[in-house]
Amino acid sequence: MNLKCTSTCFLIAIGMFIHPIISIAQKNSPDSDWPVYGGNKAGNRFSPLTQINRDNVKDLQIAWTYDTGDNSNPNNPGIDWQCQPIVVKDVMYAVSPKMKLFALNAMTGKELWSFNPFSNSATKPSIHAVRGVAYWEDGDDKRIIYTVGPTIFEINATTGQRETGFGENGEADLHAALKDNEVFGKEPGKYSIRNTSP
Repeated sequence: MNLKCTSTCFLIAIGMFIHPIISIAQKNSPDSDWPVYGGNKAGNRFSPLTQINRDNVKDLQIAWTYDTGDNSNPNNPGIDWQCQPIVVKDVMYAVSPKMKLFALNAMTGKELWSFNPFSNSATKPSIHAVRGVAYWEDGDDKRIIYTVGPTIFEINATTGQRETGFGENGEADLHAALKDNEVFGKEPGKYSIRNTSP
């Protein structure tokens, strides 16, 4: 889904965030999650949920909106928002146009936390499309993995804090895998690396 937003608020337009809210029976189904980019491992964006159909789609109403603050200048045409959010256990994870990662309560739109990759980091702002994030868990260890330019971040999915055991203080530079000048024929740091999709 590609959205060009010039207003101050982004409407998160996914079926489970519109009114009426998904019934409890469907909400508790594992199929009510959207846990990976594309909805499932096939990436076919298919949902088996049936509460919204051709007969009642005309009655849908906006349940909530969320303002990232990235396009709040009315004199600026704004930046493309190309992220496809994921939803895991009633928490929605997405990336703003300026590549800030955030988590919301999927039923209410309330912000749970946000992470700015350009604060307390040597990462230099270089805005580009970020179309999604990846979720990983092992027991109580839950993480969001996403990239900003050549940098991979691992963020605690519950707290929004860096996973400091990953890379250096929760981040890793993809240039590090490009060997060195003798092998590659050019300084790896001079190459532009951007990973836009998980």
